[in-house]
Amino acid sequence: MACVGLVDGCRTVASVLSDEDWKKVVKLSKCRQVLMPDTKLPAQAKTRRWNGGITRYFSHFPGESPEGYTNTESPEHIAMKVAIYKALVELGIPAELEDGLDDWRADILVGDSAFAPRLAIEVQISTQSAQRTYERTEQRNRSGVPTLWIFGSAGQTGVISEDLARSNPVFVANTPQDAAVIASAVCRGQAFFDDLLQYQKTPARPVALLVNCACGGRWLYPFGSVLLLNRISGETAPMFISCFSTSKVGKGLLATARMRAVERYFDLGMSSVKASAEKYGVGIGQPSKVWHRYGRFGSLETGIRVWERSYSCPACASTPEPLTRGLPKGVALLMCPVPVATTVDARSVLTVKSCWRVYRKDCWVESVMSERRWKDEFIYPLRSAIAQA
Repeated sequence: MACVGLVDGCRTVASVLSDEDWKKVVKLSKCRQVLMPDTKLPAQAKTRRWNGGITRYFSHFPGESPEGYTNTESPEHIAMKVAIYKALVELGIPAELEDGLDDWRADILVGDSAFAPRLAIEVQISTQSAQRTYERTEQRNRSGVPTLWIFGSAGQTGVISEDLARSNPVFVANTPQDAAVIASAVCRGQAFFDDLLQYQKTPARPVALLVNCACGGRWLYPFGSVLLLNRISGETAPMFISCFSTSKVGKGLLATARMRAVERYFDLGMSSVKASAEKYGVGIGQPSKVWHRYGRFGSLETGIRVWERSYSCPACASTPEPLTRGLPKGVALLMCPVPVATTVDARSVLTVKSCWRVYRKDCWVESVMSERRWKDEFIYPLRSAIAQA
């Protein structure tokens, strides 16, 4: 199957022809006067009903394709690459369907654009291994041409390294219209590779309780930090990072963590608490040695490890137990009204990954509780827990 046929020696795109011109091409193909562009053998002008419309294409006559020739495309694949081609032509960007250089052919070969002097565009609807993606990309790189990959879904891309993605854009498109928007943005220089460096300075605010110790000291019992990722990009939401209990570290849910990783995770949660203690001239709780236990999620052999630590007065080392166990249930820690205390590098806990984007989602400012509600739902219950300890 091909979207392009040779009519009177000229490359002709079936989908852009008027109905009248297409009828003429069909007659010529019946007289074997239309050729396949890659094999130069006679081609049939054919149509196929799909998704409420008609897809036009060219194919070899039955039994006449060369041995080993495989070029069967789905209507979805054809629709995507035709949509890309039409969008680029409308923008005045030079593009050819099913064209290439040397020993390869791309779905669309783009001439000079804002991205590169030449660009190969590949639509990949079926699953393709990462190794195959590397091989095909390298084949084009040898010709000095980068490749824009547009996959039908994220699960079809394989694991593609950041090094390849930086110079060869990789996107996922759900519809032909999405594919056209992506290709247009890349060729116009509007698409960008988001390496997430902006999250190195993520605003963070503390969640802690001021303790008036019996020894006369005043210190902060830390619970963690709220990372305001939403103020960097609308792609992400605020996140609470605990510094006293966790069953996960970094990416992935309920992952068993090593001690060093747990320490780094807790340190991130402590970051804004430390900044607040320094700013207001109060002490900060001294952490206990990190320990772990198995939770109720399974047996000793298969259970989920829960890592916990407690904090004690920096002056007299007393620990207001069971403070951590007394953390109020259902309190929206992400909505605490405390001001931002510092910025932190939040990349280790991001759920988004470095990738190409057409545009950056606008950041947004989160809602917070009133101070009265925060005291009623968080501060007072915790002070009561200390009094009863």
